[in-house]
Amino acid sequence: MTITFTNTNAQAVDRIDYEVTAYDDYGKKLGTETHYWQPTISSIKNGESNTESKICQYEGSKSIKVKVKKVHYVDGSYCD
Repeated sequence: MTITFTNTNAQAVDRIDYEVTAYDDYGKKLGTETHYWQPTISSIKNGESNTESKICQYEGSKSIKVKVKKVHYVDGSYCD
């Protein structure tokens, strides 16, 4: 799966904690995974995007729902 994060805040983002929930063809929940994105080179500045690729661990998953749990900014502040 590939997820694209876009920063719409004025502050640069240096970490995003998120959950991915997988569903089958019938909408049955297969499970939830917790992940985080952290830059290898630089933060995501206002208006910029970054793509995260992960392997979904649930066989038979046909759709996913991504829920951002926490965003951390370079100045040390965060948003839950």
